[in-house]
Amino acid sequence: MGSHMGVIGCLLAAAALLHSATAATHVVLGNSGWFLPTNGDGTYSTWAAGQDFRVGDTLVFDFPTGLHAVAEVTKAGYDSCNGASPLSSQTTGPASITLATSGEHYYICTVDGHCLSGMKLAITVKTAPVTVTPPAPTIPTVSSPASGPSPPRPGTPPTPLIPRVSSPASAPSPPGPGTPPAPLIPIVSSPATPGPGTPPAPLTPRVSSPSIGPSPPSSASSSITIGGIISALLSTAIAFLY
Repeated sequence: MGSHMGVIGCLLAAAALLHSATAATHVVLGNSGWFLPTNGDGTYSTWAAGQDFRVGDTLVFDFPTGLHAVAEVTKAGYDSCNGASPLSSQTTGPASITLATSGEHYYICTVDGHCLSGMKLAITVKTAPVTVTPPAPTIPTVSSPASGPSPPRPGTPPTPLIPRVSSPASAPSPPGPGTPPAPLIPIVSSPATPGPGTPPAPLTPRVSSPSIGPSPPSSASSSITIGGIISALLSTAIAFLY
C-alpha cells in the first residue's frame, strides 16, 4: 500500500511540475490594469470571457499602491460589494494571485465606492489538463553476425595445402650380443567365424582311398598246399586197397 501511494505521489508531483512549466499568467485588462471603469462591471466580465483560466495559472492585478486594493471574497460578498471578511486581501500593487483551486473565484476593490462602480471581477477556473508524454520508442539491439574468415581478395593466390607426413613405425631393436633368440611361438589360426548374413561354406566330400586286399600268396606257399593234397589222396587210395 505504501509503495502504491508513493507511486501516486510521484505521478501527481510530475503532473504539477509539467503544468507549472506551461502555466499561464493573466494580467487583468492587460496594459490598462486594475482600474475604476466608466461603464460598470461589464468591462471586467467581457475580458474574463475571453480568458482560459486553469489551476496553477497566475492572476495579476496591476495598480498603483495606495490607489486601489484587491480582495478575494465569497459570492455573497461579491454581489453586495462587502469586503469585511475577505478570503485574501492585498493592498500593494501589482498583486499576483495563484489560482490553486478550480471553480468560481470572486475579486473586488475594497476602496470605498470602487466595487459599487463596477471594479470587481468574477472568473471560472478549470482543472489543469494533464499532458502525458509518450515513452521513447525502444530501439531493438541488433547483434552483429559472427565474423567468418575474410574472402580472398581478387588476384590473391590460394594458400597451398601442406601435406601431413606421418612418422614411420619404429622397427624392433635388434638383440644385443650374447642374447638368446626368442623362442618361436606357433601361430594357430582359429577358424573364421562367419558373420551374420554370410552363407555357410560348401562341404567338400571326403573321398576314401580303396582298401588294399590281402597280398596274393607266394609260389612257395602254393606248392606246399598242392603237395599236401596229393599226400591226402594217396593215403585214401591205400586205405581202400587194404
